[in-house]
Amino acid sequence: MSIKRKLQLLIMAESILIILHLALKNEANGTESFVSQWHFWLPIILGFYIYSFAFSIRCPNKLCKSRQVVRGYSVFDLRWPERHCFRCENAIE
Repeated sequence: MSIKRKLQLLIMAESILIILHLALKNEANGTESFVSQWHFWLPIILGFYIYSFAFSIRCPNKLCKSRQVVRGYSVFDLRWPERHCFRCENAIE
């Protein structure tokens, strides 16, 4: 499985978990604090994993080591990872 496909599947699972949380929160109608429920914490934990996974995708070339998803300090510098490094054209997978 490619890195791009894995990242897409993780983001899709995150979206499904957020929708599940919203549905279960509305169903509870305030009987319990939703912060103590599993459907509140599971998307947050998965979100932190996705964030750390996206930051860990780097070029394997020892001279390059550039990040492939978060390329800069701006939110607009996010890109999907490709099969080759955008800077040195080395194979990522």
